[in-house]
Amino acid sequence: MHLQDVFGAFNALSFAVGNLQATSGKCSDEEAENLQSLTLNFLFSLINYFESGYEIFLCFCGQHTKPAKDKPLYQWLNSNEYQSEISEYFSNIDPLLKHYRNFFNALKHSSNRIMNFQFLKPDGTQKVMGFYLEGVNDKGVIGPVVEFHPMHDDMFTAWSYNFHLFRTYFLIYQDLRTPKIHLIHKGIDNLRCVIWITETEIMDCVIRA
Repeated sequence: MHLQDVFGAFNALSFAVGNLQATSGKCSDEEAENLQSLTLNFLFSLINYFESGYEIFLCFCGQHTKPAKDKPLYQWLNSNEYQSEISEYFSNIDPLLKHYRNFFNALKHSSNRIMNFQFLKPDGTQKVMGFYLEGVNDKGVIGPVVEFHPMHDDMFTAWSYNFHLFRTYFLIYQDLRTPKIHLIHKGIDNLRCVIWITETEIMDCVIRA
């Protein structure tokens, strides 16, 4: 997954949310379905972009038996003593990324689905859009998944697009602005390859995206 794909999915979702929030009245079913599709596409792009880091590590590994097709790369890397490199790579981003990874996995491996909500101003001229993960609870009732949307004052919570679009943008930028990424090649001479990323290159990526 290329960074430009992530920004493309981000911009498409941000543009749709901005347009819907600027218009009056309730969203149509077609608009809601489109927003759900864009949200899913962005989450897919975001998670796959960060997990492609495993493939980068694979390029710098020494000679080993190649990973099996049905075995996740992170398990293969751990079994070949690259656990510390993986931990270093994810140490800065995981506290923010894990919520979206867990959300996406709960969506991917079940019949759960993304749903939208909207708060209208009293005069109906503007609205605030958000989303939540809908599923079946332990009592067989369909509603927001409590793991991600805990109760507050006897009401379910949800995720605001305004907040989470800024949060995910910061997550991507935080990963890119890291001065260097260490990829340790555990070969005969234990070479260390350092990839330098400057803020100028970051802004170039953002502008071109």
